[in-house]
Amino acid sequence: MTEKELHRLSKSELLELMLAVRKEYDELKKENDELKEKLADKEALLSRLDSIEKKVAALVGGV
Repeated sequence: MTEKELHRLSKSELLELMLAVRKEYDELKKENDELKEKLADKEALLSRLDSIEKKVAALVGGV
């Protein structure tokens, strides 16, 4: 939407547009937060797997 088109909107149309933008923002923020949490979980899992791999390598190398 161009700036000229925005100037032609009524106050109620602008409010409706703002509410739609806010709703989309809230949905995207929620999705982003969920993805961040999944990423953190996967990073923690990789860290634990790395630790286990090092311990197994030490046990195998020590035999």
